[in-house]
Amino acid sequence: MRRITVTIGFIFTAVAAFHGPAAATAVDVDFDAAFATIWETHGVWLVGSLMGWPTDPSPPGWSSTSDSDMSGDYVSVGNGMVDSDELALLQAILADPASPGHDTVHAAWTANRTLIQGLGDYVGYLATAPVGVALNDLIAGMLTIGDTSKLIFVTAGAFWALGVGGSAPALSAYNVTANSLLGTDGNADGDTLTNFDEYTAAGGDRAAYLASNGFGGGGEGEGEGEGEGEGEGEGEGEPSCEYEGVFASEGAFFSLFLAATPYAALLESFGQTNDWATIDIEGFEATVYAAANPPLPVPAPGDGLPDAVQMAMLEAVLCDSGHYLNETVLAEFLENKAFFVEDMTALGGQVYLAVGNLLPGMIGTSGAMRTTADALLGGGVAHLPHLADYNIFGAAKTASEPFSADGDIDGDGISNGDEYDEVIAAGGNAEVAAQAMMDPYNLWPGNPALPVVGAAGLALLAGALAFAGLRRK
Repeated sequence: MRRITVTIGFIFTAVAAFHGPAAATAVDVDFDAAFATIWETHGVWLVGSLMGWPTDPSPPGWSSTSDSDMSGDYVSVGNGMVDSDELALLQAILADPASPGHDTVHAAWTANRTLIQGLGDYVGYLATAPVGVALNDLIAGMLTIGDTSKLIFVTAGAFWALGVGGSAPALSAYNVTANSLLGTDGNADGDTLTNFDEYTAAGGDRAAYLASNGFGGGGEGEGEGEGEGEGEGEGEGEPSCEYEGVFASEGAFFSLFLAATPYAALLESFGQTNDWATIDIEGFEATVYAAANPPLPVPAPGDGLPDAVQMAMLEAVLCDSGHYLNETVLAEFLENKAFFVEDMTALGGQVYLAVGNLLPGMIGTSGAMRTTADALLGGGVAHLPHLADYNIFGAAKTASEPFSADGDIDGDGISNGDEYDEVIAAGGNAEVAAQAMMDPYNLWPGNPALPVVGAAGLALLAGALAFAGLRRK
């Protein structure tokens, strides 16, 4: 089975040729001009890959859109500061040898520009000037700013997605000594405000932000304290869950992965389209093998329980601190995520870190899904290095696979798969099915076994029973 390969189009592009070390004093670099060079040479295709947003060709058109910082989970989160405005501060300091911190910034910039010149796996024409020079300027600038979120964006996004591969230096190799001056929490001018505070006080206006740091004159300290504490207290009460909606979002992306593989037509033949709600892939490796080896009968993939429903169950457990499986499953899930990052790094599959919550979660739903993930991600020729280490969520505590079709997460004596079928047969949907599988009292809307009572009555009954049921099982 060939390994699934997908190019992510929303991330930064790879590095290219080095155009010589920075000068000992002033450095003449223009990040907006670098972006314009890329636009003028390759237009919307490359810019779309570079930034992932609609972009105006005239600089600084990109500055109103790009905030590309990534979290440790390889999710684009931004940092509240537009990339080109952050780079403009770096540009101003490099150009002015008398500016505070110039020597530190100059040394970090020079080291990072020198480091990336050794990357040899360039992507064709991207290695040539003037585009190569422009790319190096932009990427070295991001590295020199030094926030971890920017390093992750460049290394996990740019280098891996466009083929720099194993020659990319580790995160620890980059010179981030200027981060205390240039980063989100840095302080370029040595006053009492962080760069983020000054940027916020400037209302995101580049000229005002530079002026507040002593470039362009005046304005320092203006707006100090404005916006401080903004949003505090808003929405107080039940804290939001960090996994709320994450699996559905990454699931939609994963379905696009599948749609771009040679397996798309085979999935379509079993009614599994590029709609996340239809995906059910346990045992898919057997389907692929049989389809490639006629006259073997081709089994349908899946266990009858859509993967989206299983992940909705997992989200419900992770987001409910009172659930009897919460503590166990949360620890197992986080361990699976760590294994997944190590495995994808070892196999050169960092592209899959874009769904770095979803796939570790799916792997933990059943042994069958773990086997399928191993076959698909390993391409049929290599096993996941941590294959035997991945947790099947809750299995040790329940002596079963509570998130699988054969499992019974609510302990009502009806398997998850059977409850799903009952809900669908009664006219319900996947959301109601997930509710039914988590409710030992089966008070799901439309349950034909229930007496006809008002919705308010059902709600009161469910609330009363919750104290004695699933949450403290």
